[in-house]
Amino acid sequence: LTPLLFFDGVGLRAAVFGSVLLALSPAFVFYSRYYIHEMLLVCFVAGVLGGLWRYLRTGRRRWMALAGLCLGLAAATKETFVLSLAAVFIAAALMLILAGRPTPIHIFNRDGLLGLAIAALVWTLLFSSFCQNPKGIADAVLTYKHWIDRAGMQSVHAHPWYWYLDLLTWNELTERITWNEDVLVAGAAVGFFLAFTRPQGLSHRRPFCVFWALFTLILTAIYAAIPYKTPWCVLNFLYGMALLAGFAADRLLRGDMSQWQRAVLCGLLAIFGLLSPLVQSLFLNTRYSSYPGNPWVYAHTSPQIFEMEAAVRQAAAAHPDGAAMAIEVIAADNDYWPLPWYLRDFTQVAYLNAVDWKRSNPALVLMAAAMESAVIEKLYGTPPPGERDLYVPLFDVPLALRPGVRWVGLIRHSLWESAFRRKADASDPPPPNPNGAFMEIATNRDSVEHLVKFSHQAMNTVFEIWIEHPDGSYAGRAARLAFHEADRLEGQLSRFVENGDIGRINQAKAGQRITISPDTAACLRIGLDAGRLTGGAFDITIGQLVQLWKAGQPTDKEIAQAMSGRSVPAIELDDAAMAVRVLREDPGIDLGGVAKGYAIDRMADVLREWGVERALLHCGSSSILAMGPPSGKDGWAIQLNNPCNADTPPKRLLLSHAVLSCSGLQRGRHIIDPATGRAVTDKQAVWLLSRGSAAQADALTTALMVMSSEKSEQFAAAHPDLAILYFSAQGSTPAVKFGTWPIVP
Repeated sequence: LTPLLFFDGVGLRAAVFGSVLLALSPAFVFYSRYYIHEMLLVCFVAGVLGGLWRYLRTGRRRWMALAGLCLGLAAATKETFVLSLAAVFIAAALMLILAGRPTPIHIFNRDGLLGLAIAALVWTLLFSSFCQNPKGIADAVLTYKHWIDRAGMQSVHAHPWYWYLDLLTWNELTERITWNEDVLVAGAAVGFFLAFTRPQGLSHRRPFCVFWALFTLILTAIYAAIPYKTPWCVLNFLYGMALLAGFAADRLLRGDMSQWQRAVLCGLLAIFGLLSPLVQSLFLNTRYSSYPGNPWVYAHTSPQIFEMEAAVRQAAAAHPDGAAMAIEVIAADNDYWPLPWYLRDFTQVAYLNAVDWKRSNPALVLMAAAMESAVIEKLYGTPPPGERDLYVPLFDVPLALRPGVRWVGLIRHSLWESAFRRKADASDPPPPNPNGAFMEIATNRDSVEHLVKFSHQAMNTVFEIWIEHPDGSYAGRAARLAFHEADRLEGQLSRFVENGDIGRINQAKAGQRITISPDTAACLRIGLDAGRLTGGAFDITIGQLVQLWKAGQPTDKEIAQAMSGRSVPAIELDDAAMAVRVLREDPGIDLGGVAKGYAIDRMADVLREWGVERALLHCGSSSILAMGPPSGKDGWAIQLNNPCNADTPPKRLLLSHAVLSCSGLQRGRHIIDPATGRAVTDKQAVWLLSRGSAAQADALTTALMVMSSEKSEQFAAAHPDLAILYFSAQGSTPAVKFGTWPIVP
């Protein structure tokens, strides 16, 4: 709003235009998001000039007091205020020469002395910490020696004279489209030219416009001449450009033109002066707020700082000392900011610029990636044999502290086990042994370029993701977010998580209504639909029976007791309201037959959001989702092992944009028939190949294990789009196959 202080110097409409341009300026909006000194400095300098101008126009002492207050605040904000002050004096002197007539300046009087006194008082109070640190006053002067040395030195912040103008403008002939301030720069150029003309009726404004044009030009030249440059410094002279651009728009609209020409001009001003900067500001401050391609992002902290902080806090939560856990943060030249801020409540953090061989090894070390080898050498080289701790990576892949600044972490293996290793529920069986799996990944890493593999334990099994991508680090971040999705879904869908959606449903009383998440509702819907599709062979309400069989061989009485009451429906799902009404006590919801497949589906969605198209996902080798095939291949190679005869040569499939699911009886696992409450015994395994979802495929393979051979054949005939293969529990009986299986030699 400060341009409105100059309404009678450039015209009210021009001042309003200048305020609007400032309000929508991508640079000003972006740097308003957080604390940067230039935002205050520009505001205070505008206050100085606005106060002086209002005093010259009105003669009222309060305006001089405002100018003095803002001058003191500007001086206390940043050393570069002297550049703006120098530009003011030079522009004022040149204006007196170029304005064409004497322009008296009535500030060298008692009111002017009052303003200077207020500025000196504010400056003294702030730099002395309100008289608590008198030495700060001397430091405020001595700082200029350091500042001058820094301004002229060669460093990573040294840039050519045109660097700021290159940031502000977009050359459509040589540069890809990016964010810019073309409107302000072009408008300022036009406004600078118009400031030196003498239109009839505007002559009383000419001295101010000449001063403002010179002030903006001189300040721009000063900043261009200083080698040390950072992008936020453009705000100092961009403010002047905004007012000049507003002045130019006002003068252009006053020109002699036809009605349609005026309409075209108004349309162009609206599009390029309002709509374009508004859209740019929205994108810059949301999706691209820390994107390196954003011209205003400069040495910004990466959002991955939150992942680093979360990992440290999770480790500390499992450590006996908690926030007093010993931590080392190591970076050359002490370049570890802002970790001291995010770890400020940890009391035993050592911030080092090199490996300290005399310090005892901590529980956790964060370091710049370049320091990792030296840190590992110290961690394993200093303790005597037999007393060395094993250290493992804290992050799956290096994280960015800032763009291009990669950091890694090391943590004691014992602490990692306590903090990050997911413990299997006591009621659940141990994760399946990959060596006994019916399906195995047969893709050869050497045969696919840029192939990376990631593993993660969740839902009492091991999830794996194979990704073909030229940037392994990028693929790792995508995989990590996909694994986070599996962890999130486990909290909602596991019946062993008491405060999860399924846990709350199972604990609810008959008639109670439970609000659930969209994922839980979708998973329940898949399960209920699979039950209807298979005539009840798949049932998500057999939790009591599953628990009974996990405890051992149940008696007929125990089975009958668990089956009692199952004639009454367990739940009623309201998809639109995302709610479940419980119809009977202890509904026994168990999504074990669909949850892992549903997690695979959602993980694939995450990969697609990251632009990953060539990937293979599986959980415990029982459910495989193949996305796009590897480059130059027809599909992902999968090996199928005969569950009845280990001596039978395995079969190989090539999967692409398909789902392969397997259910079977192995290693003591039980599949329960909902109709009888007893474990299935007549089938050894069922394989199903589908183009649908992994969640549905998992539910159907479980149902096909339960169905009789006749019903299985009827189901297969009714669904020719599915490829089904099932093995009888009698090893001598050949497998029964339906549909097309892409078997390769």
